[in-house]
This record gives sequence, structure tokens and C-alpha cells, in this order.
Amino acid sequence: MKNKKLVFILVGILLILILSLIFVILNYTKNSDIDDNKQNLEQNANVEENNDKIVEEVYYTVNFDSDGGSNTDSVVVLKGECVEKPDNPIKNGYTFIEWQLDGKTFDFTAKIDKEITLKAKWEKNIVVEEKDDEVGSNTNVDTTKKPENVLNLNDNIKVHIEQNTVLCGFAMFTTNLKEVYPHAYIKSGNYVSYWPGEDAVDGEVSEEDLKNKWDYLKFNKSKEQTAEKLLSQYKKSKIEGIKDFTYSINNHRFEYSYNYLTFANVGYKTEAISVNEKIKNAFSSAIKFTGPCGDPIPQAIDLTEELCDEYNLKCDRW
Repeated sequence: MKNKKLVFILVGILLILILSLIFVILNYTKNSDIDDNKQNLEQNANVEENNDKIVEEVYYTVNFDSDGGSNTDSVVVLKGECVEKPDNPIKNGYTFIEWQLDGKTFDFTAKIDKEITLKAKWEKNIVVEEKDDEVGSNTNVDTTKKPENVLNLNDNIKVHIEQNTVLCGFAMFTTNLKEVYPHAYIKSGNYVSYWPGEDAVDGEVSEEDLKNKWDYLKFNKSKEQTAEKLLSQYKKSKIEGIKDFTYSINNHRFEYSYNYLTFANVGYKTEAISVNEKIKNAFSSAIKFTGPCGDPIPQAIDLTEELCDEYNLKCDRW
């Protein structure tokens, strides 16, 4: 009997130990799952916090109010970029003058930092009533006033076709040329004589000179970015008085070229004048390496319908 009681007691103790062990294991597993879930929540929170810090690209809409003229679609522009000038709208009885923002001429080189609406400005064409003396009756004759930005080809207008370029060379925004190449002769306007071969004379900078000491040159990156953005903008646009606008940038070397019209016998001024001035200002501090070539003075020729089309000019005959 005593042995049986002892066996029952031992079995009971063993069962209690087994149940206790099972309880401990289950409790540990539960706590471990809770810790894992907590860690996952913390990781997800960190990911969300990091995602909130990602800077998203911001775009703004530029609307065009043609004020009764033909429709001009709105465009979406990345913040800090410029909006491309659209084709001029058309309105019966009116001549398009310009796009305005808040009543002022809009500068298409301005950076967009908010949603805006540009409104078309028009000039009304004038119809004058004239009397026909021969028949003694009044007739309404459309003698539409031609605005200043339309050229009358019957006026025998003479023009020069000119080119704006870095003559047979390139431009660089280097800031220490004289330190690296003491022999270089810098002319007025930051022009330096450049010789593409090896037999450069005194005062000229050769390609071999540039190659040997290139790593010592320093560049103004801010002015490079400004010049590149300006050239990129004009390459995409149809500019009044300009055609064949091209440019390239290779290892800090800027090359650009375009043809433009100047007027020999009238005082008409195209958009090319403004573009020339802005490019001139952008490259005013750059060193212009000019090669062995010249820029001949162009001969005056007659302005024709073909030239008007090529150079984005508004022309007519009356």
C-alpha cells in the first residue's frame, strides 16, 4: 500500500511539473510574439517617418486666358522651371500683342513658383469709312490698321543675316586662367586667342596647353548652370528673328550658335535683340577661346516671305 501511495504521489508531482513547463513555454512564446509585433510596428513607424521626409516634386499649372481668342491649353510646369511660350492665339478683328500677368508683360524666362493665369492682350483693328468720289456713294472699306509687329514686304525692307557664336572655339567659366597659363593674352571682353594645334605663338593657348594643365583649372558652377538653363530654354522656343539655335556643353566647354536678322533700312526690333542681350550677359564673365577664323560682315538682302517663315516673323503685303 505504501508503495502505491508513493507512486501516485510521484506521478502527481510529475504531472504538475509537466503542466508548469507547458505553461512557461506558452507564456514565453506569447511574450516573444508581442515583442516581435512591437518591433515590426516600430520599424513601420520609422519607414513612414522616413517617407514623410522624401521631398516630392511640385508642379504648378500655368493657364492661358485668350480673352475671346483661339484656345490655348494649360500646361503643367515643375516648380522652379520656366514655361515655354505658346503659339500666338487668333481673334477676329484683333491683333495679338503679348501675354500678361496681372496687367504686366510676362517674362517667359521667369521661374514658376505658383499656379498662374496669363491673359492675352489684343489691339483692335481699325476700320475706316471712306467716300467713293467717282460714284458719289459711301462704301465701307476695310483699311485695317497694320500693327507695328507686322512687316509690309512692299516697303522694300533690307536685312542682314548674322550669326551669334563663339568664333571657331568655345567659352568656359574658368576663374584662374591667368594663374594656370601666365602667357595667355586676354583681350577686351575676355577673349583669348586659341590654337587647336600644338604650334601656338606667344599669347595663344593651345589644345596641348589645356590638356597638360587642365586639372589645375577652376570653374564657376553657378554661372555654368545659369548659362546652360538659358541656352536650353531658347533651343526649345520659336524666337522672333532667330533660327537654327544650337548649343553643346562638353567638359565645361560651351559652344552655341544661331542665325538672326537685323534690319538695314527700318527701325524694326525683333525678339532676337533681347535674346542676344541675355546671352551676352550670361557669358560676360566667361573666357571666350576664339580660333583662327573671322566673322565677315553680311550683305544686305531683301526680306521675303521665305525669310519671314524661317525667322518666325509676321509679314504681309498691302
